[in-house]
Amino acid sequence: GPCYGNTFCVVLEHVSFCNCNPGFSGNPYTGCDEKDNQCNNNTPCDNLLACIDGKCQDPCPGHCHGNTICEVRDHVPNCVCKPGFSGNPFTGCQEQGVSVADEACADNHSCIKQLACIDGICQNPCPGPCYGNTFCVVLEHVSFCNCNPGFSGNPYTGCDEKDNQCNNNTPCDNLLACIDGKCQDPCPSSCHGNTICKVHNHVPYCACKPGFSGNPFTGCQEQAPTPRSCSLL
Repeated sequence: GPCYGNTFCVVLEHVSFCNCNPGFSGNPYTGCDEKDNQCNNNTPCDNLLACIDGKCQDPCPGHCHGNTICEVRDHVPNCVCKPGFSGNPFTGCQEQGVSVADEACADNHSCIKQLACIDGICQNPCPGPCYGNTFCVVLEHVSFCNCNPGFSGNPYTGCDEKDNQCNNNTPCDNLLACIDGKCQDPCPSSCHGNTICKVHNHVPYCACKPGFSGNPFTGCQEQAPTPRSCSLL
């Protein structure tokens, strides 16, 4: 019934009671802890633990931040930079011997990994080579392009929505054709002078503009005006 962790239940005169298991103490209705884990101050705790919320616990979690190590001495947590890093361990450490943004550099190895040495300055190499519907990431000083979610294709020339991709005309609208793996208008460059391009079932065809005649695949000529009869005065 109402008893929780590390407890046992007894019944006296029809009423249940909770008790902490042997070697445990605390409130049996919320849960008991080992007696040697209970505390009111740091004194009963191991030197690597601290009295937190009445229990001897590791004080490190959530205490230190980027590229740091948490060490405990006499119950007190202390942050230090990881080997190869330096700076303020309470705000975050940087790699030793490398420059941050806008600092001078000799090569990429002089900059932190998220930057590249460009024109002698540590800079963000993104967006650089990325085009439409893409995003740029930097790994080990080098920028890489990726298509945005829902898009595919070559991120260095531009990505298209996935539903615009094709291997044949089938997924394309009747007025489009599968060209270079994309559903596109097949008209551009299909017809020539004085013509109109139309598409039927993915296939472009050419027709002469109104007032023109001839071969629409080579070019149409303006139609000669129809002679009119006239009367002499």
